[in-house]
Amino acid sequence: MTQKFTPTPHDAVFRQCLHEKETAQDFFEIWLPDEIKALCDFKTMKIESGSFVDEEMKAYQSDILYSLSTDKGKGYLYVGTAIRL
Repeated sequence: MTQKFTPTPHDAVFRQCLHEKETAQDFFEIWLPDEIKALCDFKTMKIESGSFVDEEMKAYQSDILYSLSTDKGKGYLYVGTAIRL
């Protein structure tokens, strides 16, 4: 069995964790500014499929997108990670 090596295993862990709705909600509630959090209904968070990373950078970046209800209508929370070479 061959093992795969990744120079940035923390990116994969971070991405995997943010795919868990409860973990992502905790992350957003800790790191978003209060004025943004006040608009968000985190109970309505839903992970969205698709990627918004530029095709040329796809090998070096990954992204996670959540939709949710806000006081202003439908909103999105986007997290992008980049692998530094």
